[in-house]
Amino acid sequence: MPADGVIVGAASATDDSLLTGESRSAWKAPGDPVIGGAINKHSPLVIRVEAVGEQSVLGNILRLISRAQSEKPRIAYAADRAARIFVAFVLALSGVAAAVWYTSDPSHALWVAIAILVVGSLRALARHTCCTHGRERDGLQTSRPDYACGRDRDACESDAHRFR
Repeated sequence: MPADGVIVGAASATDDSLLTGESRSAWKAPGDPVIGGAINKHSPLVIRVEAVGEQSVLGNILRLISRAQSEKPRIAYAADRAARIFVAFVLALSGVAAAVWYTSDPSHALWVAIAILVVGSLRALARHTCCTHGRERDGLQTSRPDYACGRDRDACESDAHRFR
């Protein structure tokens, strides 16, 4: 279908799986709505176009996806603040440890500082990874990243989600 509309003449089966995920074709008759991007499976249809471009269902889906990709969830801002404090702490701890080791065994001072930085960097990376990235892999797309996890990280580990 070239655009969203209503069938005004003829009847046919349409494959709406591109937009709905439904694997079976749906039979459409005069008066039934059609979605732009659906595939007509049988006979030619006459439709009255009601929405094109950004006003169409596909246009709305693209707008929601664009908004979801451009927004940063609140949990990511909190993680950024915590990461700044954590990085400063790890750098200070690494410097202090290197200084202490330098006074007792200078040959190990650099290795101790590097070890603290590596362990601290891995920990910061693990804490900073937001839960919404893994949910996209599982097929969960939200228009607001905050709603995927809320304030509870355990929600990210769950296999079931409730939407209002």
